[in-house]
Amino acid sequence: MRDVRLRLRHALWVLLLAFVVLAWTTNVSTHLQPEDTVAIKLMLGVQKKPAIESFDDEIRVIRWAQAQTLKAAPGMEGIPDYADREPMDLLKAQAGLCYDRSRTLDKMLKWLGFETRHVYILFADKADSTSVVQFVIHALSYSQSHAVTEVKTSRGWMLVNSNSNWISLNREGQPVRAGQVYERRAEFYSPPEWVEFPLWAIRGMYSRKGQLYRPNFPFPEFNWPDFLGWAIKE
Repeated sequence: MRDVRLRLRHALWVLLLAFVVLAWTTNVSTHLQPEDTVAIKLMLGVQKKPAIESFDDEIRVIRWAQAQTLKAAPGMEGIPDYADREPMDLLKAQAGLCYDRSRTLDKMLKWLGFETRHVYILFADKADSTSVVQFVIHALSYSQSHAVTEVKTSRGWMLVNSNSNWISLNREGQPVRAGQVYERRAEFYSPPEWVEFPLWAIRGMYSRKGQLYRPNFPFPEFNWPDFLGWAIKE
């Protein structure tokens, strides 16, 4: 019996080590690369960052970055699976899906001096179905999803949409974080249709099947520090 327990313990340690190695290998980096900076400057048409001295300045610059990203990629054809989708790739393609644009928005806002985090929106069937069990079922069944960016302003975190010129400022001009947009949907002027659906806002998650970022291993893609922060604190 003691030998069985020992073997089981060793097997668990091997599985844990394998998971850590796999997670480290597939972690999606959020660091700006030199080519990212070149592409971002081309999209914005500037060589230096604008001064930001107030909350109003933050909102103006965030809206500007969002508008320039949408302008750079007006087409709705996604960058093919297993291809690179960094800012320069989006600029060359002049098209993309939500997760293509959100990647560029993440990096563009970071270059402009903001703290950002990628958010994977997974939709639930109904308001009372957002339990852990339902989350696992929806995540494994490839239910409808969306990708957006959260940016930290001087008044808190705010969602920046990747397919339209909408940010989660409520009617009083206050930011609302991604995980609260459904329950606080009545506070917004003309939100996108998807805000009307119950959802999970999963920080740091990029894909469910490993097709978006290298090494393209068939394993969900995360920025693990952001994801674990979400999993522990939410």
